[in-house]
Amino acid sequence: MAQIIEHLCIAHAEPLLDVLIRLSVAGNANFLPEAWAALLGLANDDSVLSGWLARLKDYLPAILDDLTDLDQWMTVSRFNGRVRSVLAPDHLALHLVRLVKEAYAAGAGVNEALGLLRQMFDTLPPLLHGTCGWVRTALANCGPAASPLAELVEAHGQRILLSVPEIKASCKGPSYELIGWIDP
Repeated sequence: MAQIIEHLCIAHAEPLLDVLIRLSVAGNANFLPEAWAALLGLANDDSVLSGWLARLKDYLPAILDDLTDLDQWMTVSRFNGRVRSVLAPDHLALHLVRLVKEAYAAGAGVNEALGLLRQMFDTLPPLLHGTCGWVRTALANCGPAASPLAELVEAHGQRILLSVPEIKASCKGPSYELIGWIDP
């Protein structure tokens, strides 16, 4: 598939983006990293790539379980880094939960660290269910003060998980007729 994509021009990239999103959301156990690299490589400027990644953001909860999947999906570092920036809330959540764990181990600053993590979940929550799982697990070892936040994280993770069937349903077919294309 990657070789086919590489031979196409930017004019065919939008329908291919839709097809790759649908294939990735279908969860066929193949992240198609070469196809994604070839497609994203067709972006002729940064604004096009940014636009594609903005579209892709809505589908990430159905494509990736957690951040550990990213390196299997986006194998080209340039694109991996750009997708990591889209997933910045997930990285921030993991960083802040490390601060909570460190504060708990030091016996000082736990409430402040919990407050920062709570504020992050209220304003810029993670996109991936797995991130919520990692945060919830870490909070379980941070004493009773972390329990209310762990419940909030669990609820957010469940909302993400419940959104996946809706995302998958939205990818059942093309939003426009693919004239001359073989539709998977």
